[in-house]
Order: sequence, then C-alpha cells, then structure tokens
Amino acid sequence: MAFTVRPSPKDIEAIEYAKKHFRTTKQTEALLKACQEMEANHKRIEDLIKKYQDQMHELRECKGLLAKLKRPLLELLESDIGT
Repeated sequence: MAFTVRPSPKDIEAIEYAKKHFRTTKQTEALLKACQEMEANHKRIEDLIKKYQDQMHELRECKGLLAKLKRPLLELLESDIGT
C-alpha cells in the first residue's frame, strides 16, 4: 500500500504561471518559498508514511513469529508444571 502526497494540478498550474510571469516580485518570491516548504513537507510526510509502513511490516513479522512460538512455549510450560 503506497501513499503519495503531491500538489494539486491547480497548485502546479499556479506555480508555473508565477514562475513565468512574476519572477521578481516579493509576492512571487514568497509564493515560491511557500511552495518549496510545501514540497519539503510533502517529502517529510512521504518519509513518515514509508517509515510507518516499514514498522507495520516488522510488526506483522514479529506477530507471525510470536504465533509460531506460542504453542511450543505453552507446551513447555505445561510440561514443567506437570513434573
């Protein structure tokens, strides 16, 4: 299950328009800075999602191992209690 976070087509269109027509205005510089921050935030979100997915995979593996060990451990405990 992969998640991607991307700017909307309208955001991309606005960014491209600003880059072409308003390169020197302070508002455009602020817009471009905000867009760069937005892209950095999207990257961080994607990294966090990937980290979460990796941890969930590890958790599933641990859960599977625990299920495999549960029965032999219970049998061992029962045999120790019985003796």
